[in-house]
Amino acid sequence: MSGDVTSSPVLAGDNHEATRQEVARLGAVLAGLELELTEMRLALSRFEVHYYERVGQKYLELDLLLARLAEARAGSSPQDIDLAELARSARDEARRSSEEYERFIADPAPPREKAPITGEMKALYRTIASRIHPDRAVDDESRTVRTRLMAELNDAYAHGDRERMEDIAARWEASSDAFGGPGTAAREQEHLARVAARLRLRISSMDQEIARMKRSSLFILMTQVQQAEKAGRDLLGDLGEEIERKVRTARDELDGLGFGG
Repeated sequence: MSGDVTSSPVLAGDNHEATRQEVARLGAVLAGLELELTEMRLALSRFEVHYYERVGQKYLELDLLLARLAEARAGSSPQDIDLAELARSARDEARRSSEEYERFIADPAPPREKAPITGEMKALYRTIASRIHPDRAVDDESRTVRTRLMAELNDAYAHGDRERMEDIAARWEASSDAFGGPGTAAREQEHLARVAARLRLRISSMDQEIARMKRSSLFILMTQVQQAEKAGRDLLGDLGEEIERKVRTARDELDGLGFGG
């Protein structure tokens, strides 16, 4: 989804009601982007677990073996500068793989859904998010309340907990913040104009963040795996078998150099 942040024509007259409608429109656009980003993060987090369970540890084993192999080659020809550089690069790659795997082990597992996420739950998320989003706050206190509720909403959605989402909506509707705001029409108009500006900036920022995530290597791999599954192929299974072959080859070469075990 891409956010349409252009002003609607009716806003040109600086009419109070038109500004209110524009804020509502931008809020709906932003809520849709929040939903898209939340779902994308969840999907990537769950795919990362799947990836490391199937091939991540195998990649780490291979990188550690390749580092040992490169060091063994360099040790057998200490005057060869190129082999020394290859050994350094292999050590760096193995270190990065180890750090990534340790980070994965340390990170909490992504939440499991309490129930399948339905179209109704997505619509409920968008409705609530458009009302409570922090960028619609009138002051710092309001922003703090909204930020906390938005985090709760994202967590409830990630767990597929509709009851909790509805509770968040009820708590919001019962709060003074839901009815607060500038007293005079002039002050409210000024506030709405500032909110509209913040919403446009946030929409632009989220569009960029979504685009960046779609360019990430993990997202690209996830897409490739999903496409392969639709075609009846197990891409991660094939990748795992290829890594295992490379591991065997590296072990055999280390044995040949007298560095096995």
